[in-house]
Amino acid sequence: PCPATCEDRPARTAPKATIRTSAARLATIEPPKGDAMEPPQPNHVADPPGPPPPLEGTEWRLSEFPGSEGALLQVAEGILATATFAGGTVAGTTGCNRFRAGYRLEADRLAVEAAMMTMMACEPDRTAVERAFMAALAAVAAFAVAGDTLGLVDADGRVLLRFRAAAPLPL
Repeated sequence: PCPATCEDRPARTAPKATIRTSAARLATIEPPKGDAMEPPQPNHVADPPGPPPPLEGTEWRLSEFPGSEGALLQVAEGILATATFAGGTVAGTTGCNRFRAGYRLEADRLAVEAAMMTMMACEPDRTAVERAFMAALAAVAAFAVAGDTLGLVDADGRVLLRFRAAAPLPL
């Protein structure tokens, strides 16, 4: 959190990314609305902006998933659902169970195979995230990274899942 002396500083936001999902459709991936980056703390030298994290090798934490009517919903506090893409395998947690699936990557196109998953019983809110996450993952056709946000998109250019890059562990 920024101390009172930082209140007058403007907030910075992450950039947008645009991807082509078919010959005629474009999808724009934006960071979640109202999600401004905090200004650096006093006595902290801000890191220069760098390239966005890569799809592969980054732990992505699910921030939004499709609700029953298709609109993206925020993942509730306390539910940690993740995906890490590496070497043709995506693995992570659904907020309750662990999963693993193969994937194929070609430029910005992405196809995820059927997932294998543990089968623990979950609370209803975790089960809802899990079902929507796994169904959406199976329909992914493309991806885009903008800032620290990953958007997984279907063949029609609709954002299905939105993730934030996990903060790297300090050395």
